[in-house]
Amino acid sequence: EAHRLEHGMSQDFQEKLMERLGNPKRSPFGRPIPGTGEPKMPDGALTLDTAQPGETYVVDRVPEEDSQLLKFLADSMIVPEQSITVAEAAPYLGVMEVVTQCDRVSIGYNVASQIVVRPNTAPTSPE
Repeated sequence: EAHRLEHGMSQDFQEKLMERLGNPKRSPFGRPIPGTGEPKMPDGALTLDTAQPGETYVVDRVPEEDSQLLKFLADSMIVPEQSITVAEAAPYLGVMEVVTQCDRVSIGYNVASQIVVRPNTAPTSPE
């Protein structure tokens, strides 16, 4: 719906709408908004299915086409700008486990291949 609306609004309306929304550079799903100068893929980005076990990543983008999948991801805190750690990866079984803020979650590789992550570069706190 939003894509169709994009082609049916004037530039002036679009600018006012963007201003009203706080000039976001990305959609709530992590996709770059055209015309904002945001790169399609951030440096170091990869799909979750290629992420390494034991490493922590920041979710950059999630698939938005399937509302049930989107609800599952949101309920599991697998949403843009949230940190996740790959606990286990079993490509031969077609599943991986990630640890989120709220749970340990199993995800099929078919779903993981649609989730874009980037390395977590936040400094870790000393113990």
